[in-house]
Amino acid sequence: MLLKSQELNLKKKDFFKGKVILLYGENQDLIKDLNEHIINKFKDEKKIEKNIFEEDVIKNPENIINFYLNGSLFDENKNILIIKNCSDKIIEILNIIKNNLNDNTIIINSEILLKNSKLRQFGEYDKLAICIPCYQETKLDIMKFLTRQLQINKIQLTEKQVEIIFNSSSLKRSKIKEVIEKLNLYKNSKKISDQIIDEICTDVDLKKNDEIIDILLSKNEKNINEFISNMSNYEKNFIE
Repeated sequence: MLLKSQELNLKKKDFFKGKVILLYGENQDLIKDLNEHIINKFKDEKKIEKNIFEEDVIKNPENIINFYLNGSLFDENKNILIIKNCSDKIIEILNIIKNNLNDNTIIINSEILLKNSKLRQFGEYDKLAICIPCYQETKLDIMKFLTRQLQINKIQLTEKQVEIIFNSSSLKRSKIKEVIEKLNLYKNSKKISDQIIDEICTDVDLKKNDEIIDILLSKNEKNINEFISNMSNYEKNFIE
């Protein structure tokens, strides 16, 4: 089943229970945000979130198969499994476990998939799958997201301040969410000035660059792979 990323807000949590959700495409920043959005739909059920990589599943397929077929690792059927960096290699395992998810949810993260990809075809046509393509968002998409975040958090800004945040976002949801998080610290204590907006937006940019440098210097291959899997093409260009 195909679903647009914009339609996610309209779906209730029961829609995602017992499903394999495929999030794929060039916009890894959007994929990360949708991961969080889906997980938040289940926050009242206190589901257990587990993140693994496809390569770990392929190395030890019996672990995940037993996980779902025998239920030995379940805690009262309260699990959301996110499998990252996926390709067609994961299909065989998905076909084995898809009918035994009960109320659990599997989220598959992948990069760009061609039309003839087995994983993409699984996401689009299997009755137990939901497929959400994640393309680069337009300026209008990001402005709508920014406006919605300001409304949700009850933050009132001038048009100029909103424009500053938008222009510093690099069309990325994660940057906007970081700015909103910092603005929440100010909104009840002092008036939010243009200077505060400038400082927060600059700080977010510097923090991201420092984070990239620290991860690369650590030389921890697993951390580097996980970080890169969550990066946008914009950030990958920074590394290159």
